[in-house]
Amino acid sequence: MRPQPRTPAGEPRHECLYRALRPLAAELTAGPGHSVNRGLTTINLNQRECFMSHERPVEAECPQCGAARSVTIWDSLNADINPEAREELFQGKINAFECASCHVTVLLPVPLLYHDMGRRFVVQYFPAEALDDDAFLDRFTTDGTDRSTAEMFDKAPEALRAMRRLDYMQRPHIVFDMGELVRYVVFRERVFDRAREADQD
Repeated sequence: MRPQPRTPAGEPRHECLYRALRPLAAELTAGPGHSVNRGLTTINLNQRECFMSHERPVEAECPQCGAARSVTIWDSLNADINPEAREELFQGKINAFECASCHVTVLLPVPLLYHDMGRRFVVQYFPAEALDDDAFLDRFTTDGTDRSTAEMFDKAPEALRAMRRLDYMQRPHIVFDMGELVRYVVFRERVFDRAREADQD
């Protein structure tokens, strides 16, 4: 089977191999600061440093030919600290499994938090299957606020809560498609940069 065509954002269009990777979800998120709810991977923000990028190696098997290889998983990506990772995200190389044996490339179904400190916005990607998971939906209030994120800020030191510039982190923009994550990043970057250029004129 030839590698499936990819969108400009790097997301495979063929869903069969994506679904075949679901059993890997628990293994891929079995590190510190993570939990698994009903087979769906979720990130416990209370146990993770939100400002820094977080990446880790895992062993994964190709869902097509079974060949194993080490893959780097990004749980969070800070564009200011790791600008090269931002470029890889735009190229479809973040959280992607590329098989050296059969040459298939698929997106791993793991959440990703994207943080741009300079432009003050956060985007949280979840696999689309999250929409069918009751435990995942129960995490959110009716206005879309993630209760785990709100609890993290409630428990933060007073000095941290007093930093008004961090308010944007309490309501990350949530997407269920990696292509949409990239499009939203482009949107926020262009709006911010146009406003900055106008202020300098």
